[in-house]
Amino acid sequence: MNTVATWLHNARSIALPQSMLPGIVAIGMALQYEGFSVGFALVALFGVMAAHLGMNLADDYFDYQIGSGEKRVRMASEGMRARIAKYPYLSSGEASLKELKMAIVSFLGVSMLAGAVIVYGRGTFPLYIALVGAFLGISYSGWPFRLAYHGLGNSSWDSCSDPC
Repeated sequence: MNTVATWLHNARSIALPQSMLPGIVAIGMALQYEGFSVGFALVALFGVMAAHLGMNLADDYFDYQIGSGEKRVRMASEGMRARIAKYPYLSSGEASLKELKMAIVSFLGVSMLAGAVIVYGRGTFPLYIALVGAFLGISYSGWPFRLAYHGLGNSSWDSCSDPC
């Protein structure tokens, strides 16, 4: 299960418009400014898209570690509305954790390469933004904050008897 198309699917590439649209709007707004580089902007957009895919897979990894898919099935069986198929490629054995980790590293590696191009061409300020984004991205379902489990719209997780 090492094909790029399979991992793009597992990374929920269908959600890429969520990261592409703001970037495209920003590029459109910045076109009028002298010194704006469409080339760097496209590299940055590509890097953001790769980071989005990598973070989607990282979310699956952290959720798998705590068994959130099983909790979702239990909640749905109790009548709560829950998305059940969280990481079907892991649950079915179609992919291993090792393969998942390699896919995460690959997508995030591509995003870091794009970031290195931007930092080389524009200085270190974009690096600081990327570091904050990476920290928050990992903290979405990983340590130290697990933000996904503390959101205002996530009240169904409040009833978990074990640590979510």
